[in-house]
Amino acid sequence: MKKAFITTAAALALAAASFANDSEELTSQEKRARRKARMEARIAAEGGIVSKPNNGNFARVVNCQKKVSTDFIKSVVDQFNTGLNVHIEVSEAEPEDNPFNLAKKALAIPRTGIAAIIVDDGSLPTLLSAMEEGWAILNIRHLRDDLPPKAVYEMRLHKEINRAFAEAAGAGLSFNGHCVMGPVYSPADLDGLSFPIIGPEAMSKISQVCMKRGIPAFRSATYLNACREGWAPAPTNEVQKAIWDKVHEMPTEPIKIKYKKAESAANTGK
Repeated sequence: MKKAFITTAAALALAAASFANDSEELTSQEKRARRKARMEARIAAEGGIVSKPNNGNFARVVNCQKKVSTDFIKSVVDQFNTGLNVHIEVSEAEPEDNPFNLAKKALAIPRTGIAAIIVDDGSLPTLLSAMEEGWAILNIRHLRDDLPPKAVYEMRLHKEINRAFAEAAGAGLSFNGHCVMGPVYSPADLDGLSFPIIGPEAMSKISQVCMKRGIPAFRSATYLNACREGWAPAPTNEVQKAIWDKVHEMPTEPIKIKYKKAESAANTGK
């Protein structure tokens, strides 16, 4: 344990030395590098980053077609979830003639709160949703009807995956110019949306719906803060064990609680 504390102290000393030297003439790139080094040293000293287990539900995105890879879909989901920060799982299922059955099956998966289904079907419009049931179906077929270049097609997919998830979570239409939830009646309208991401207003609505459907926010913290908050997993290395023991150690002296002295009768008017 002593070794772990020495390592932690060394990391903090390195961060302090870096901070002291920031008064030197440095380029903006060098300053960013030093700030990053200080942050990394602090995180290492506090046991690294850990994630709180999800004991609630998940949002689910299900890929039910073969034209677009699940890896691509997951990359889009990961990108918009950096702002939303909820528990989302991306999975696969075989295509079916009735896509509404796919939505029902996805929602029947245990601990699924909302579901966005991605299909490739010539008989459906691009986007269908039932907010009250918590599902949306994205049909990618019409996004390539005009044979767009690859970059245009991928951006359309990016935007519509965002829109499908937001529809499933009840975000609805937005006339905020900095949001992908603007009115869309054709692929050209989709191309005209300057922002491919979900805006703050829609994000707020999604967060509220996710809470109502039992989908908690994703919580990450340093191991030290996780221990203080009471949800840290068992330690996996010497630094974490030293932090765990320190936070959970019993006091060696009686705990003294200080109370404020009662106001005098003169002050209270008695």
